[in-house]
Amino acid sequence: MVDHREQVLGSENGPVSGAPALQVCRLPASCFPLPAVQSGIVLLLTACAAVPPAPEAGWPAERDALVALENWSLKGRIAVATEEQGVSGSIRWQQDTDQTDFSFRGPLGSGSFRIQGDGDSLRLTTKDGSDRVLDDPDSGFREALGFDLPFRSMRYWVRGVPAPSSEAETRFGSDGRLDSFSQAGWSVEYTSFVQVESRVLPRRLTIGNGDVRLKLGISEWTLGSGAEGT
Repeated sequence: MVDHREQVLGSENGPVSGAPALQVCRLPASCFPLPAVQSGIVLLLTACAAVPPAPEAGWPAERDALVALENWSLKGRIAVATEEQGVSGSIRWQQDTDQTDFSFRGPLGSGSFRIQGDGDSLRLTTKDGSDRVLDDPDSGFREALGFDLPFRSMRYWVRGVPAPSSEAETRFGSDGRLDSFSQAGWSVEYTSFVQVESRVLPRRLTIGNGDVRLKLGISEWTLGSGAEGT
């Protein structure tokens, strides 16, 4: 079977694949149910349902559930634009509580880098072999990459929730879901969501602070302890 994964920032929603410990949602060009057997375990791939309205419990309960979602991984694409440069490429991000493993790969491997670490410090490794520990990621990314990357907050923003470390000014759509917010000098806007198991997670979002603009298109979510997209 051909795997029609999203290659650009946007395509139609696709099937959700679940296993006992993990929930994987890939976004191919079409959406249909399909049973499959892998290593003796029956995996049921069901069609992605339309994103439901906000839960009746309201935003506080939804926010708390998204903050508590600490084990996940995603795959997708990112485009970064500043006044001086524009870069784009594919990303893979695995998060196990405070343990982070994020990789970026540009066209033909250009500009590739990897971020690993925990809640205290991050290590940035670039394609040219440079390796540095970032005790202050905000200034460290600017020096190493040429643009700001609010990485510690982004681990929450990609889940569709402000970081709990500071106040945020939130704005909601007519369906009751979080539409955008401003936090710590950054603005975050969501334009598309996808349902993965019991959670509704972002599929497209834009992050900016006036100097840099990041657009993310997420083509695959995997939920669960030890999550890693296939």
